[in-house]
Amino acid sequence: MEDGDCLLIPILVSAPKALDLGVKCEVKYADLEGQDEQARPRTLRDAPNLPPDVALEVTRSLDIVGDIAIIRLTDELLPRSEEIGKSILELHPRLRAVAVDSGVKGPHRVRELALAAGAGPLVTMHRENGLKLRVDLEHAYFSPRLATEHRRVANQVREGERVLDMFAGVGPFSVLIAVDGRASDVHAIDINPVAAALIRENAQLNKVASRVKVHEGDARELVPQMGRFDRIIMNHPTEAVEFFGLALGAGRDGTVLHLHIIGTEEEVDAEETSVRSIAAMEGYPGTRTVARREVGTFGPGITHYCLDIELGA
Repeated sequence: MEDGDCLLIPILVSAPKALDLGVKCEVKYADLEGQDEQARPRTLRDAPNLPPDVALEVTRSLDIVGDIAIIRLTDELLPRSEEIGKSILELHPRLRAVAVDSGVKGPHRVRELALAAGAGPLVTMHRENGLKLRVDLEHAYFSPRLATEHRRVANQVREGERVLDMFAGVGPFSVLIAVDGRASDVHAIDINPVAAALIRENAQLNKVASRVKVHEGDARELVPQMGRFDRIIMNHPTEAVEFFGLALGAGRDGTVLHLHIIGTEEEVDAEETSVRSIAAMEGYPGTRTVARREVGTFGPGITHYCLDIELGA
């Protein structure tokens, strides 16, 4: 605060009357005009009018992408979406918007979103694993909950590998692998033209546009023309198993397939046995599961897994 030619610096009332700051100074006492300011809640549990059980449920479903918050609400809580959205904006002042997510739908894997509070559009810049990612939440698939999985897979890439990202979304796997620099070739496929455009933009934002080859279209049509790969990422948990045979045709002895699956533990056990049997029948009898990781949960007993399956002749 300035006062004529002087700079006023507030200090504690208990400070000494003489201060040695290395410059000419003196201690003055003055009454400052007070401000009636309501303390901002530190958590949703502190938000007014939100019962603790509601605050806990919303906190569990909350995702933050850039300056946008995404929440999933039960049918009972949907009528309170605006109130809940405003509470989230009060808790996180840097956020611009809160949207209610009704699930990922359609062949382009896009979220069905409704603005609950704040202002659109639902396009933002998100940062994870040192990357800058342009994300269009309404028109291209992206989940911030996969940041650890993106890094886990990227860390496994060995020098000189050819990598195929079969359902690339906005490119978090592909761009990160390209930035790491060990792969000789990174190919990203998405059937959604908005997603394909965002992969190109994100590769450019992270200075790896020359290292990521983007393919817009159906993997069923594109993959057979693309040769063999050392690592194939199949992040489409509801449908990736249907593409396992296609991935086998693009693999070779030693190829690792990162196969994402959603289901109960028993269902995933059965799918794992099934795909390994298919691999054996297609000339890879030594196929094995080298890792099985829980990526997230989708409800009681329903889990998102990634199976790291290595083909073996």
